[in-house]
Amino acid sequence: MYQGDPRAGGFLGGDCVSGQDIRDQNVLAATTIANIVKSSLGPMGLDKMLVDNIGEVTISNDGATILSMLAVEHPAGKIFVDLAQKQDKEVGDGTTSVVIIVAELLHRANKLVKAKIHPTTIITGYRLACREAVKFMQEQLSTKVDSLGQEALINVAKTSMSSKIIGNDDDFFTPMAVDTMQAVKSTNICGDIKYPVKAVNVLKAHGKLRAKLGVQILVEDPEQLKEIRKREAEITLERIRKILATGANVILTTNGIDDLYLKEFVEAGAMAVRRCRKEDLCRIAKATGGQLISSLANLEGEETFKASYSRLR
Repeated sequence: MYQGDPRAGGFLGGDCVSGQDIRDQNVLAATTIANIVKSSLGPMGLDKMLVDNIGEVTISNDGATILSMLAVEHPAGKIFVDLAQKQDKEVGDGTTSVVIIVAELLHRANKLVKAKIHPTTIITGYRLACREAVKFMQEQLSTKVDSLGQEALINVAKTSMSSKIIGNDDDFFTPMAVDTMQAVKSTNICGDIKYPVKAVNVLKAHGKLRAKLGVQILVEDPEQLKEIRKREAEITLERIRKILATGANVILTTNGIDDLYLKEFVEAGAMAVRRCRKEDLCRIAKATGGQLISSLANLEGEETFKASYSRLR
């Protein structure tokens, strides 16, 4: 039914909020998101542990990663998530800083609006301040890259990598990144020096494996690599057989299933469904009383499986 007030036009149910009330709600949403990532700012920032609805754990202090894991429904909050993702895509760093700065600007702007200053005037002032800030940084704070030296560039790269997954190996990756960018250095027709990031490509070298727990395996003999892959396949088959041994006849997973392992399920008379959505698995688990798991290992490191579980990798 339409709202009883004829001035509401085509408004269909719900509550209509406008003016200062909606501004306060937007500022509150922005401040809440900024407070979530504020403690992870800087090289000494704290890590956040995020657990999704199926029990998968993500530990990070990267602002874009943290915000992408949050279920944000408020329109203003979604803008902040998009802002952090674009900052990460364009620059690769400063995702937490940009969220905190924008939230503070919104908070201060809301105070100015309450002081009867028109929003257009506030926006004009912010744009003027932005131009002056950029001008000041270019004239007073910026330094030519050539004058910094190799050590300063490496320290800058280490600061940027500190919140990334490769932060623990920054002594190895930072000189590589600095040398790579210096190798693609070019000068355009106007005499400006450019460092095109798109000119850098990453190739995977076969024969080197890195496990999920940070263990690095250097393989020199191709036969050793063959044995490692063979053992990996055997481990997966052992896990499948543990599941089937309990009498489970329906296995659902969000990822793909190799044909080799599908054959194992078919021979046991079990149905294996791959590439299921997490939301669907949550509904099925709730309806059947099953439990979604991300690993067969318990706290002691032993791999076990019960028939009441639903296998999720």
